[in-house]
This record gives sequence, structure tokens and C-alpha cells, in this order.
Amino acid sequence: MSADTAAAKSLAEMKLLDPEALKCPYHYDKTLREQAPVYQDPETGAYIVSTYNLVREVHKAKDVFSNEFTLALGSSRKIDDDVVAEMRNTYDIGKGTLLTVDDPEHGFYRDAVKDFFLADNVAQYAPWIREKANALADKLEQKESANFVEEFARPLPLSVIMHVLGMPEEIFDQAFQWTVDNVALLSQIADKDALIAAQKGVAAEYEWFVSALNERRGNSQGDLLSLVANARYKDDDGDREMTIEEQISYCTQFLVAGNETTTATLAEGFRQLCMHPEQEAMIRADRSLIPNLVEETLRLASPTSNMWRVSKTDYELGGVNIPAGSMVLLKYFSSNHDETMFEDPMAFDVNRKNVRRHISFGFGTHVCIGQHLSKLEMIIGWEVLFERFDNFQLAVGLDDLEYMPNVLLRGLEEVPVTYKKVGG
Repeated sequence: MSADTAAAKSLAEMKLLDPEALKCPYHYDKTLREQAPVYQDPETGAYIVSTYNLVREVHKAKDVFSNEFTLALGSSRKIDDDVVAEMRNTYDIGKGTLLTVDDPEHGFYRDAVKDFFLADNVAQYAPWIREKANALADKLEQKESANFVEEFARPLPLSVIMHVLGMPEEIFDQAFQWTVDNVALLSQIADKDALIAAQKGVAAEYEWFVSALNERRGNSQGDLLSLVANARYKDDDGDREMTIEEQISYCTQFLVAGNETTTATLAEGFRQLCMHPEQEAMIRADRSLIPNLVEETLRLASPTSNMWRVSKTDYELGGVNIPAGSMVLLKYFSSNHDETMFEDPMAFDVNRKNVRRHISFGFGTHVCIGQHLSKLEMIIGWEVLFERFDNFQLAVGLDDLEYMPNVLLRGLEEVPVTYKKVGG
């Protein structure tokens, strides 16, 4: 669907789960913000929240809007019997640990690992990240064109989270496939055969993590898997060992969230720099702008484009009554493009003053636990790229770039680019 075709559609003609709208949500989101900031999608029945202030209101009303949406989604949609049968062949992680659990439970799970992700602690990985980024740059240096996603934006964050977890780099391709499988199951847009294949892949992932966790139980290897293997769940009633299902939930979330969103943000950053060479020139003149580049790209990319909630009680939001039990979709992508919060929100501006007000990592108690590691990777990655290369350009037209159609995650499939070696 072209942008012109999308822009010609009215709100009533647009569907929440239309793959083309998921790839290119600009017109849909803008129409929602202007005409119906809280809108009940007629096809799914879900309530869509599209403005910055209303999304933050939902985050703040955590006693009303629950993060335990996976079970609600599972009960509200028909899953093919063969897919269900495949799901039963592996561990059932239930409602999970961090992302899809409410307080106080969520707080107890988070407390078990939060110190590991503090900025001061993840800073220890900076030398390794820089070494890896330079190794990837060495390969880029051997040519003057590449698929930026495949050769830098994907391998950097995936290699980093594997290193942090304690996964050997020899299984990089497996780890990437496990990420793809988890994303496919998350979106449920794939066909039956693809969903069955994805479920088989996730089962293999779980088995690998179980083996790795067993090796580290009582025998720490100084990595994140060791922390998870020996972590205890501590609440007001005491403490206990965590179940293997709880540990698998941690590992899967760290692996998938630890690379997919960072990959999407790096890819979008390169696209924006190619489109706006004056911004690239500003950064070359002042490398202290790189952290702002990361924040502005996070705002524009909003790689976690949407996030679900389920209402536990009736609630009036933006003048609309949301009944108890309703599915609610928070549009982070739309919120980060809200004209009432960000001046000229479609512009790419590495000098944007309020850029850190974006909510790409969520907000409140469920803010992304790994955000400091993600930002560190991107800052170092861009430092290396600006040190080693210049003259960033797209090798294809803008209309040739494709985003993956996913309800929760959004990112470019590939970014063919050209560049020059600095001083070359």
C-alpha cells in the first residue's frame, strides 16, 4: 500500500491488524490522535490509546490496567489445534515473569535481577562491545556497500546479549532463529505451518536454556545465566528457589528483548542519517551528540511500537468508558509522534531538547530493565561507525525499504547502504 493510498482511507476503513498499516502506521496513528484518541477497534474489540498523555495515564493507573495480557490474549483468540498440541510439547512458562506480570509479583521478580542492569554494572561490558563493533566494522571496511541490518545492526546487539547471558558465539545463528521464532509467536500473523515451526524452535531454545541453567546452578560462571540459575524469589512471606519455568521466562525475555529492539533502532538510525546528511554532518562536527542521536532514533523508531494491557475494572479514559476485561493497546509509536508533546514530531533532530521524554522503553514500574545496556551498545556502535566511515547513503529508494508487520514490534527487514572508509 502506498502512502497516498493509506492517507485516503477513513478511520472506519482502517483495521488495527492490517499488515500494511502495521508496516506503515503513520496515517492510522495520526487519524487516531486527531479523531479518536481512545478508539474501540470494531474488528477486535480492543481499545486503542494513541496520545502521549493518555498512554502515560494508563501506565500510572497500574491498579486498573494489568500487564498480565498474555493469558487474556490466549483466551480471546482461537489458536489452531495443531499449534496448541505443539505448545504442549515444551515447558509452559504461564504468564511469565517481568513483562507480563503485575505488582507486587513483578516487583519481586525484578528485584532478583535489577542490580545486574544498573548503568554502573553494565558499563563493564563497554570494552567488549567496542571490540565487537570494531570487528564488524573491519568486515564492512572490506567493501563499500552492505545490508546494514545483516552486517551490523543485528550482529552487534545479538552478540552482546549472548555474551552477557553466557551463550557461546558458535550458536549465533540458532539464537537469531530463536529470536525470529519468538517474534512470530508474539505476532500470531504467520500461517499455521510457520507457527508450528516457530513453536518447535522455541521448544529447542527452552531445552538449551534448561541445560545451561543446570550447569550453572550452584556453580556460577559470572554471567547473567548464572544469576538467573541461582536467583531466589523473595516476597513478604519469605523466599524460595525459582522454578525452571520462571528461569526460562527470564532467559527468553532477555534474549529477544535484548537484541530485537536495539537492532530496529540502529537500522532506523542509519536510514534517518542517510535521509538527513545535515544531521550526520552535525554529529561529525560534535560527537557529543551521539547520545542524543540514540534518543532521537529511539523516539522516531519506537521499536516496541505497541503494548497490550487488560483492564481489571471499568475506567473512563479520555471521555471513553473502558469496561472491565477489555483488551487495551497502548500505541507507543503514536505517542512518540504526538504533536502536543514533540514539536514537528516527524522531523529527525539530533538537537531536540525534550527527546528524553520519549516512552520507547515504557514508563513507570515496567520500564525496560535493559535500557542502559541497549543505549550503551548503540552509543558505542555509532562512535565506531563515525570513527571508521562517512558518506552514509541508502543503496535503494525509500519505498524499497520494508518494515516487518508485527503488532508489538516494528523494524526494518534490511537496509542496503553505501559508505566510504574515513581517510580512504
